[in-house]
Amino acid sequence: MIAEEKLKTETLEELLGTLYEFMKDNEEVAAQFDKDNADLPLRSLSHLDLGVLLANYFLEKKLNDERKIFDILNEEKGPLIDEQVKLLHSMKDCKDCTYQVIKITKDYFELYNLINEKSYKVYPITKMRNYRSIARGQYLGAKLLNFNYNYYLYSLSKLIPSNDKKQALNEVMTTLMVNPELIYQDNEQKLEEIEELLKDMGAKFGQFFNSEEVITTSQKIDELLNLFNEFIESGEKSDISEYLTELEEHKYFHIKDDTAGSDISSIVGKKFADNEQTYDIGVLYDIEYGLTVLPFYATFKKIFEAEDYKSIDGYKNCVKNYISSDKIPPGPVLKVYNSNPEIFTEIVNEVMKNTEEQSIEEMLKSYKKKFYDSKLFSSTTVLYASKTFNELMELPPTKEIDKSVGRNEPCPCGSGKKYKKCCLMS
Repeated sequence: MIAEEKLKTETLEELLGTLYEFMKDNEEVAAQFDKDNADLPLRSLSHLDLGVLLANYFLEKKLNDERKIFDILNEEKGPLIDEQVKLLHSMKDCKDCTYQVIKITKDYFELYNLINEKSYKVYPITKMRNYRSIARGQYLGAKLLNFNYNYYLYSLSKLIPSNDKKQALNEVMTTLMVNPELIYQDNEQKLEEIEELLKDMGAKFGQFFNSEEVITTSQKIDELLNLFNEFIESGEKSDISEYLTELEEHKYFHIKDDTAGSDISSIVGKKFADNEQTYDIGVLYDIEYGLTVLPFYATFKKIFEAEDYKSIDGYKNCVKNYISSDKIPPGPVLKVYNSNPEIFTEIVNEVMKNTEEQSIEEMLKSYKKKFYDSKLFSSTTVLYASKTFNELMELPPTKEIDKSVGRNEPCPCGSGKKYKKCCLMS
């Protein structure tokens, strides 16, 4: 397809000026924006990154009276022209990714995206001389703007030296924890690869666990996942009966750096067992979403089975988390609902303070909208398909390993593998 005329700085700045002026003049929208983004460090955002946040807000949000903010903008500032609307949507889709600089010419960069494993011809929005600090081989934390069939270097947040590859790979892992869908964004081949992986992993999950879900504890989940990883890699099946343990008491409490919905943190170094308090964890496989690790899954189930669910400590927060968290897919929620539909809807409507009773379909489409709007996979599933993750796991450790560690114990380098399968081999 023939590329259209290049994006001009003036075109972008004019749109950003319109957004900023609107926010300054409309006190109602500005107040709602500040309230909705109270937890974000707005003052530390760059001019362009704030523009991305505003683009998302204008296109996605409504005021409490259901008026669309985008419609209010058009009414008060005059309707945006088609090019501005297209640019606004392009800004909304800007995401931070990690790139390696492959080539630099007088007109453009060639950048390799370490997340979706594709190369891009990228034009600067300003003059090329403003990017003299960028060198071939370096890694960039950046947002690319896709507009009129061309890619532009929208904003630059980080420069990583070419000799610090491990930091670049770690940046990729951090991004995938939050936005695993970026691995297949703009890469249909990678999407097909993940869908094939889902089928294979689902079969292996059934072979290893002999069930669609198992319950364990935060003290035993790390080793259980290590054994499953080992089974995927080698086909070596271990006896896992000692790891399938349920707690006698069910209760819900806040976990610092909550990993609900993803076990990526355990794979790249952080351990569930690091938490001082022991809690229950469910390991499930969903054919559409993949492998999911859910803290307090047994507690969530127990709420709808107990004679007196209000006696379960933290039951309200547990229900709210499972219903509203965008880290937990609809599958596990629907599975618990199917076991006791009437009790489920009664308790959830009460906890969520719904003025009108909602059906399970209405709840999921309202609170799990993200999963219905786009194709999503668990971080774990995405990691198995990521070349960057596999490369990170193969890098030599950066600290000296204690040689007294047992062959079957987790490797001290933090890879998540057994010592015999990791640093002992090297």
